[in-house]
Amino acid sequence: MPYGKRGRIVLDTNTIVSALLGRDGKPARVLAEISKGNFINYVSEDILREVQEVLSRPKIVFKTSDHERQYLVNFITYFSEIITPKKKLRVMTEDPGDNKILECALEAKAHCIITGDKHLLKLRKYKTTAILDSGEFMGRMAGKG
Repeated sequence: MPYGKRGRIVLDTNTIVSALLGRDGKPARVLAEISKGNFINYVSEDILREVQEVLSRPKIVFKTSDHERQYLVNFITYFSEIITPKKKLRVMTEDPGDNKILECALEAKAHCIITGDKHLLKLRKYKTTAILDSGEFMGRMAGKG
């Protein structure tokens, strides 16, 4: 599985938002790798909508500025390939909203989903796509896993 130049990934909403809140943590480092062109991130309109919704929650608004939230949305839009999944999945029964991440990964033929979501992480893999948290991903990228 390619974890180097031009690997295909899908970031879950929580990873995207965590990158904003933990500006120098592992999710932020993943975004930095995307901006360097080391990975291609894929996102669907459903994921973008969810990012917008989460960023408008009072808890997030309180911790961030309008500029920071808009920058994150612009960043994800600019540095991602926006795709439209053709297949609707019903894999995630505990949290059906997580299916949009799997749908995007399937359509993108992603090597990896990066998430902090416990339901997705329980799967560990969907078809040929690995499901990792940002720490595991950075470790594999550095050749440690």
